[in-house]
Amino acid sequence: MIMEDNRRKRITRQKIEEAFLSELEEKTLEQLKVTDICRIADVNRGSFYTNYLDIYDLADQIFQQLRHEVEELYHGRRDEMVYSDELFFLSLLQHIRDNQKLYKTCFKLKIDEIIVSLEEYDLSFAEKMYSPEHIEYHLTFFQAGFNAVVRKWLDGGCKESPEEISKIIKDEYRGKII
Repeated sequence: MIMEDNRRKRITRQKIEEAFLSELEEKTLEQLKVTDICRIADVNRGSFYTNYLDIYDLADQIFQQLRHEVEELYHGRRDEMVYSDELFFLSLLQHIRDNQKLYKTCFKLKIDEIIVSLEEYDLSFAEKMYSPEHIEYHLTFFQAGFNAVVRKWLDGGCKESPEEISKIIKDEYRGKII
């Protein structure tokens, strides 16, 4: 019975999250209503509130889960990869392609740091190329540029392969890679 309850809870959460993401394609976070999400997900309000405090908690839980998935892409491999590494970009870009709706929502809600977070950036790589007093500018430029490329790719429906986008980003570092 417990396994059936867990399965049912997972299915309910999935339906709510899918309804939330669908609604966010048309509305802002502030315009979303629990009633509409429940209607679309075909669940009652009690089920919603059993799982989430409110719309903002739902958004936060979805994006924390996405953040966890992105971190898992690199778990145990962080020492062998830096942002200049094609492996890094390829893994991330494949994840983005496979979760387009979620990443589009991140950009819509201005949660860009979920894509490339500056605290994950390999500073040792940047320190080889940039003077310490200017490194923060490079990091900001890199994050904004990477996110702009991903946003454009998502807006186009991810028609190019992750390998092609990875090459585009890698080519931007041409002459910088040591």
